[in-house]
Amino acid sequence: VLKEARFDRHFVRDLVWSRHQLEDLAERRFRACQEMLSSSAGSGMGASEKHKFADLFARVGPEDFSSSLAKLHTPRELMIMMSEMLARIEAHNDADYTVAAQDMEIAVAKAAEQAL
Repeated sequence: VLKEARFDRHFVRDLVWSRHQLEDLAERRFRACQEMLSSSAGSGMGASEKHKFADLFARVGPEDFSSSLAKLHTPRELMIMMSEMLARIEAHNDADYTVAAQDMEIAVAKAAEQAL
């Protein structure tokens, strides 16, 4: 059973996902994180305080967003890329900071490096 579980874990980790599947996964993770933060804050954030996933990428053109996600193939690469993106957002004190296309390219390159 242990051998099968190890195989399954590596098999699932290395599956190649489509760009649409990865985008959906990223959005679900983002919403889940917001829900977790709002429930741990007690009273929760108001509906107006919650950000939409698309708001993070307001300065990124749709073609740049699509081409960046097309370079990712696994959920692991996506999570590395999103971690890098959120670290860049947190590094800025500006509450209205959004990700630029160059930030996405750097995050995708780091995800490709670390996924090997």
